[in-house]
Amino acid sequence: MEPAKTHEYHLPAGMFGGKRVLRLSPDMLSYGRGNAGQELYAKVRKDEIADIRHSVQWIIWYRFYVGCKFKIDVKTTEGNIIRVRFSVYFGKISRYQDVYEEIINQIWNYYLNDLEVAHLQRFYAGKTLSFNGVHLQLAGVMLGSETAVINWEDVKLKTYENYFVIYKASDPEQHKIIEFEAWECEILLGILETLVQKHN
Repeated sequence: MEPAKTHEYHLPAGMFGGKRVLRLSPDMLSYGRGNAGQELYAKVRKDEIADIRHSVQWIIWYRFYVGCKFKIDVKTTEGNIIRVRFSVYFGKISRYQDVYEEIINQIWNYYLNDLEVAHLQRFYAGKTLSFNGVHLQLAGVMLGSETAVINWEDVKLKTYENYFVIYKASDPEQHKIIEFEAWECEILLGILETLVQKHN
């Protein structure tokens, strides 16, 4: 099998802001000003990454969509945050939407997938996992600290553009909305999809 490689992206900081470099490798994420091969000022090792969240916002000038602002936040195990930002305007939007999707796929492959696997191992060892007020147990899901456990066979998910919903199939009034911009959202959704698929 071909070894995983380093991916380097030169990202526009804005209409007049020059470019920043984002490097993704299997054991390190780094970001900052710099040319190819130069050291970057913000670095975090894979084992120091606690979570990653991301989002896209449209830039609107007088009712017209003229650009996109892309946000990626990397939280370390010490609570520090590396903020990756890039903005594009007019004819470059489509190209950088593709770049953004590629970056998110690489982030999942290099970092988030292994975090999800580690959490699932804890879950199968009988530990309760808690993310954004959602508690995952071997018996099922609690959508808050004072709610009843919903059996896994009765748990359903529905995703929308900006959020996803966890709900009880037999009583959809019992539900919880998780915004995609929330911390731990990607990991929670990935774990839930795995467990719901296993029990349905």
